[in-house]
Amino acid sequence: MASPVPVISFGALEEQIGGLKFSLRGNDFDACSYSVDSLSDGFVEVGDALPNYAKMKAVDVRQEQVGDVWVYNAEYKGFKNPLESLRVFSRSENSPSEGFDNVSLTVATTMDTDHPLLARGSGIPNDDKFPYMFIVDRNKEVSEVAGFNILNLQLRGMLGDKPMTRRVNGNQVTIQPSVNWEMANQTNAIGETILGWPGYSYPNTEFTIPKITVVDSFITTTTPPWGGIPGNFTPADAPTLTDFVFWTSGAVRYNWPFGWRRANVTTEQIPGKDLWFVSVTYEYQHKILPE
Repeated sequence: MASPVPVISFGALEEQIGGLKFSLRGNDFDACSYSVDSLSDGFVEVGDALPNYAKMKAVDVRQEQVGDVWVYNAEYKGFKNPLESLRVFSRSENSPSEGFDNVSLTVATTMDTDHPLLARGSGIPNDDKFPYMFIVDRNKEVSEVAGFNILNLQLRGMLGDKPMTRRVNGNQVTIQPSVNWEMANQTNAIGETILGWPGYSYPNTEFTIPKITVVDSFITTTTPPWGGIPGNFTPADAPTLTDFVFWTSGAVRYNWPFGWRRANVTTEQIPGKDLWFVSVTYEYQHKILPE
């Protein structure tokens, strides 16, 4: 009598073997292990959705043939919640003392990358606490998980209140008049005595006068004052300085505008948004100098 043919039983074919094992994550894809048997070669393939979980996709499939049956052990990644469409994998913030703040995001999404939520000029996805941060640059990667994209987003703007910064440059300028001139002793703004030149000096004598510049930098939603150049405008809390007082019987040169004035305005605008980083340069110009 012939020996019976051995039979390997896996239960009903094309049904799950054992329970699902999920790993739920906050800053990465969820993961799940799934096993099933089938008579069909290719019953489970990379990119297939996990049954009943449309956004969990097979990324690694191991299949083993046992007799006429294929046993599949697969690893799935994605979002366990089918209603979830975007997840932040990483986030970093940089808020320098001067200039725009920066936020770098890496997100995984099933949304079309042209979706308004991810377009240039949009804010931080799913975060309305920072209304003045905007997407300016995007870098797209195709994920190993079917139906997902990885986006690296660069946002610029203002994370919160940012005080104005000020730089003051106290320089001096040397001039050489071609006429006779005279200057008495003077006291500068910090109480020091500057010796003058009593009696007319000779022409072509070199002397120095203060050249003070102030650069105020800030972020604003107001259109910068480009039309205010040239123009008399004293910066708030302007530094004190010593004006130049002299006498001459020769020609003089008049400067306009004189006193404190805007000398330069440089700006950087977030594209398409009413948000500017502005640097305004003020300088002090003497009204009259010897020619």
